[in-house]
Amino acid sequence: MKFTVCMPIHNEEKLLRYSLPSIYQLNPDEVVFIFDRCTDNSRNVAAQLAKRFGAEDISKFYDAPEPEDFAFRIAQVKRFGLTKSSNDFVLAVDADTIVDPGVRPEIDYGNHFPFLSFAKKDYPINWRNEIKKPLTYLKILQKDMLGFYGVSVSAQKECEDMENLKKITLGEDTHLQVSIAKKYPVKHFNSPESLHIRPRENSKLHYRRGVYYWKTAKRGFIKTVASAVISGRFGMIKGYIHARQGSRN
Repeated sequence: MKFTVCMPIHNEEKLLRYSLPSIYQLNPDEVVFIFDRCTDNSRNVAAQLAKRFGAEDISKFYDAPEPEDFAFRIAQVKRFGLTKSSNDFVLAVDADTIVDPGVRPEIDYGNHFPFLSFAKKDYPINWRNEIKKPLTYLKILQKDMLGFYGVSVSAQKECEDMENLKKITLGEDTHLQVSIAKKYPVKHFNSPESLHIRPRENSKLHYRRGVYYWKTAKRGFIKTVASAVISGRFGMIKGYIHARQGSRN
């Protein structure tokens, strides 16, 4: 199956040396880079790596569009990347993810599922996600462990409400998954796990995760509290409650 890899980049010259080789090892038919207001050497590093892997002809370089009325910038940048793909199926990968080469056979499932999601493993190890991982394998918290995703561009255009997407502040991947799942089957792969090499944890992110649980993932209160307690992200509960109260105004 032909597929494109789309990678948004914002000042990632150090991480690209680790993540980009894993992308070219998948033998994609096209790689689309979207440079979002970079002030470092990211573009040159990407070009050098494309040359090293003999992939200059399939690598395309674009500047991200000017910011519009998107609350979550990466949502705008990734959707812009989808419009630049020459193929219908696109693998959307962040610059801080080293993709396990074992996912290559699973990408071909895109022939049958318009949305595929792939698990991640944080490095350094994030104990919160490790504790939640058993629940992911039981498909209880499956949406929480998306490392990157593959999507049919035609299905995205058909199913996703772009005006609603502009309002979210986290979880553009979950928004896309939920949108497509309303009409088509989607598939998640727990293994192999690709490596996320820049895990972040802070109170602001925890709060936003709570907002995302209500507005994007459409999660119930009990499941949200359970996730917050298990992971030690208690700020999620506050964010969830505030988002839920705001939605009723």
